[in-house]
Amino acid sequence: LDSRSREDDKIKTKFLSFDCARSIFKFGFQHFQYAKKTYVLDGYVSKHITILMGQAEMYNELSYFETDQRRVKAMLHRSKVILRPLLDQLNPEIYSHQLQQISKFL
Repeated sequence: LDSRSREDDKIKTKFLSFDCARSIFKFGFQHFQYAKKTYVLDGYVSKHITILMGQAEMYNELSYFETDQRRVKAMLHRSKVILRPLLDQLNPEIYSHQLQQISKFL
């Protein structure tokens, strides 16, 4: 799925179960949702981008614990759905670095 090492995957699965990872995901995602209400795109662009990238990364991290490939694909798709709108919403002259990061993620 990406260039992470197998060793990182072994460490994650050794210490966390899917249920534990999902609990952490739900907690973190809820806080990101709350933060998005304060740090809206119009006015807090950089912070909003950081929040969306955090949410997308959480889906990617959770997918490492999922054994059902259909659900893995769905999680990875959701992470892309979160970020893809930014490609059209951000000014490439001002946010070129962030757009590069988002493009790598997609």
